[in-house]
Amino acid sequence: AFVKDRARDTRPFERVLAMLVTPIEPTPQLGWSLLEAWIEGRLAHEQTTLGAALLALRGAAPMGLTLDSPSGLLGLKAIASDTLLGCVEEALLSARSDDEGRYDRLVRGKLAPPPRIGVGLVKSIDRTLRDASLSDDALRQRLAAQLRAYELDDVDVRAWRTGELAGHLALLQPRHVELAAGKEVGRLHADLVGQAIAEMQRALFGEAGCLELSAASQPLGLSLEVTKRRAHAAIGLTEGVCVATDAQQWATPELLQLALFGETGICEGGVHLMLLREHDALVCAAFNPTTSLLLGAQPDAVLSLILEHAWQLACAWGLARVWVPTSPGIHSNRHAMHEALRARRWPSRTIPTVRFSSSPYAYAYDEVWEVPQ
Repeated sequence: AFVKDRARDTRPFERVLAMLVTPIEPTPQLGWSLLEAWIEGRLAHEQTTLGAALLALRGAAPMGLTLDSPSGLLGLKAIASDTLLGCVEEALLSARSDDEGRYDRLVRGKLAPPPRIGVGLVKSIDRTLRDASLSDDALRQRLAAQLRAYELDDVDVRAWRTGELAGHLALLQPRHVELAAGKEVGRLHADLVGQAIAEMQRALFGEAGCLELSAASQPLGLSLEVTKRRAHAAIGLTEGVCVATDAQQWATPELLQLALFGETGICEGGVHLMLLREHDALVCAAFNPTTSLLLGAQPDAVLSLILEHAWQLACAWGLARVWVPTSPGIHSNRHAMHEALRARRWPSRTIPTVRFSSSPYAYAYDEVWEVPQ
């Protein structure tokens, strides 16, 4: 509900509403246009037109989303944080399938550009080489720190004390930077509307926020069902997860779906369950209730219900642990669920890398939160 007699800052919500009412048809080249605007730093300038084209992919409309109701403001925030994230992913995947080589080059150039050695660094390296007090080992350690973006393992840095420094530097090879699968989706979405989402969060729930949460008067009314039935295959699409069509992932016997059904029998999203028997653990990932469910229920209450059921399953299956991957790209596509999960402040632990999916991204995780019983 609105806090009585408190002013409302609707400006960030107006920007999202403008995207919904701007009549733009998406083109087959939308993914490339989006990628190029991101690389060239034009996202802020073209936020409305690109956002409108992206939302048109999903047929999003401003029905009932007004600036004078709590549900309208929450709905606009959900469109910015969740719907647009899915639209960005859809557009980028289309570009990637069109020309994967070009796509990967552009993404790598943005996220891991080739390192450069400036004049200041050259002078610093020269001083290091002239320092006669440094032993060979100390010299290598100092240069490794100064040139950490380059491969030095097979370089005889002792030879650098003589000869032309520029020639030695020209032969250096940059270290390969491993990019997390799908990292560009989250980064581009954050650059497109991340600031607006933060402003909306402050306007709603900040120190001078216009909304106050009240205790739910009705139970959630959800039933949870573990399933891998063919009829439930579309649940992944309800969740809006890109791995919904990953046949290799779904063929894995250790992977199950925990479907959330409302009182009317309509699916309200779901969670992925992975049985890691070698760790005696049940892993819960992809916490993706539908946006409509999260607008009508407190995300923390939904999370609590899921985790309580997860522990019941773990105990029934003889497992001693319940884990959640710490990677945001794996544990949820919902901004509200990210916040609810982070707020728990569970301890984390590192584990051997576990492959989560193979298509369209090869997601994997090696760190998990330990969920208390």
